[in-house]
Amino acid sequence: MKRPLRALPFAATIAAAAFLSAPARAQTFVPQPDLGYPKVQYADSTVSMNDRCPVRHAKLNTGYKPVYVNGRPIGFCCTSCPGTFVQEPEKYLKEVGVRVPSLFKGGKPPVLDSSLRAQVNFEIYFFANAAEKKRFLADPIRYCGKVTDPISYARFRPTEASPKTTYGGRVYYFTSETTRAAFLADPVTHKDRRTGTT
Repeated sequence: MKRPLRALPFAATIAAAAFLSAPARAQTFVPQPDLGYPKVQYADSTVSMNDRCPVRHAKLNTGYKPVYVNGRPIGFCCTSCPGTFVQEPEKYLKEVGVRVPSLFKGGKPPVLDSSLRAQVNFEIYFFANAAEKKRFLADPIRYCGKVTDPISYARFRPTEASPKTTYGGRVYYFTSETTRAAFLADPVTHKDRRTGTT
């Protein structure tokens, strides 16, 4: 028996509603030549630059959030590794052979050196030389891309209107005045990524 034609638009509407209400894409493994060390694709569709944890050199874990370096994710194996990584990112990136892309169109490859590192919120940036770093710091909103609110952990692209503060020589942008106030109440606790679950 043929389905009535008038039922098709209704069925299509139900299918579309189900698709739109589907949960966000989970973090998944992306196979690599060394099958024991896959990369991770995150919910925002970016893929980790590394195929093993830069701290412990173990297989990455899809259950933990990355740290972003020049706008690209670095994955981890356990919850404590991000907090260790952010203390000396150049050391750990070198150990796993990660090549960081330039923030600038046609820019030279960044140098993994602490003197050529800058941070905005939890995000880390490296530059090819001091002139590039100075250019970035003069207008970070133009180049930083998405950042992570240090209180809500929401990823967002800051604008000139975003609430902000400077702490420890680093600028922090916030999604709201509420999260900015929470940060200012205890900046030591919130200034850096500490775990893989936040």
